[in-house]
Amino acid sequence: MLAKKQAEHGSVGVYLLCDCSGSMSGERIALLNMALEKGFARLQELAGDYPGLSIHLNAIRFASQARWHLQNRALEDRPAWPSIQDTGGLTCLGAALQLLAQHFQQQPPADGQLPPLILLLTDGKSTDEIAHGLEQLLATPQGQHAQRFSIGIGEEVDREMLLELVGQHHSRLTLTASSMELPQLINGYLEAGLRQADQLRQPA
Repeated sequence: MLAKKQAEHGSVGVYLLCDCSGSMSGERIALLNMALEKGFARLQELAGDYPGLSIHLNAIRFASQARWHLQNRALEDRPAWPSIQDTGGLTCLGAALQLLAQHFQQQPPADGQLPPLILLLTDGKSTDEIAHGLEQLLATPQGQHAQRFSIGIGEEVDREMLLELVGQHHSRLTLTASSMELPQLINGYLEAGLRQADQLRQPA
């Protein structure tokens, strides 16, 4: 079962869902890579504030298909963000949600595992059906209890689609017209997610 309260130590997974479709090419993907490099560095800075948390980093990239870009890297190993170099194709967010749901289905929560942090980064509208993938995700204990955040980039992003992911937590959705704001936004959500995970870890 997912740990709601764990007195001494807890494990939390960070899952990034990164749009690398054609509309993300050029400056936009370069700025996203830069922001995630800074986000990884910020997480390493914050790790000392949460000695009771074991943090594992994961990323799924999606365009015409979804695939793992980074999987189960322990923050204590100080991994660097592996830049996304190629973009192109459609925006199959539904496939990304299904891939994450399958991962959670295959790896039931272990003792001391805290609800994961999921952060979606996209600049468009899904070109496949997201309802089934989201249903699968929310049917898992990890997906149901996850802290789910969304950042929409640019003027063509589908706000309603992002709201479906965050649910009733509208404060976990941010729309930005400028990719230059990504470092601050990503860091803010990562920091908020770790604070919440640490609060769940601590005894009542």
